Amino acid sequence: MPRRRDNVLYAALGARLRAIRTAAGWSQEQLAGAVGIAPNNLSYYENGRKGLTITTLAAIAGVLGTRLADLVDVDLPVPSTIPPPEEDALMRAVRGLPEGAREVVAALARDLARRWPVGA
Repeated sequence: MPRRRDNVLYAALGARLRAIRTAAGWSQEQLAGAVGIAPNNLSYYENGRKGLTITTLAAIAGVLGTRLADLVDVDLPVPSTIPPPEEDALMRAVRGLPEGAREVVAALARDLARRWPVGA
C-alpha cells in the first residue's frame, strides 16, 4: 500500500507528465500507443492514482524526445523543445532512411522552405 508521501509524489509526477505531454501536442491515446501502454494507465499516472516504473518513465521520455530528468524534476519549467507527434514521426521515418535518401529528403526540405518560407 502506498504511503501518503508516495501519493504526493505520484500526483506531482502525474501533473508534470500531463504538462509536458500537452505542451508537446500529444494526446493521451497517441502517447500511450507510442509507449506501448494502455491509455487508461496513462490517465492513472497523470492523475496520480498509480505510480510509474522507471522503465515506463524512460520510455515516455524517449517518445517525447525529452530527458528523464525533465519528467521527474517537478521544479523545472516544462521544456519547450519537444516536437509535436507528427513532426516526431516524420523525423523518425527520415532517421530510418539510408544516408543517400536522407540527403534527398534534406534537399527537398530546403527547396520547399525557400518556396514557402515560414510565416509566409
